[in-house]
Amino acid sequence: MKMGDLVICLTESNDNKEILKVFVFYDYKEEKFGIRILNISENSNKRKIFSYYSRAKLVLFDFIIAMISNPKDVDVSLFDYHNLPLESGNITFELLENRDSKKVEMFGYVYNNNDDIEDVDEDNDEDDDNSHPKEVFKKMLNIIEHIYNEY
Repeated sequence: MKMGDLVICLTESNDNKEILKVFVFYDYKEEKFGIRILNISENSNKRKIFSYYSRAKLVLFDFIIAMISNPKDVDVSLFDYHNLPLESGNITFELLENRDSKKVEMFGYVYNNNDDIEDVDEDNDEDDDNSHPKEVFKKMLNIIEHIYNEY
């Protein structure tokens, strides 16, 4: 897979405990998004890992947003990983989680416990709204689809 190693990380926490972690990357060879998800049951602490692909960015966006319980508890970051496997099928949740570090974070937005977040006006076409995680996530999907390194 020829990719720029740009990866979105979306994390939802409840009472400072991680309950959902999603990594999204773009496979330029196959022209599809890769999604790796960790869902932690709040009651039992069971970890469930899921792996999906999507060629439709809007469907991917809706899928990820539907999993979020509360946007006030979400952080969104863009990471620049190095030397990810060439085949996207070899990019696992564990691989991405083990490389998750502030050292590779390009930028991020912390919304956790932010009571100032309001519902997004879907008819609002303002492109500079980073006040809501949904809008930032949408922008990051465009970034990872169109920005890459050739090596």
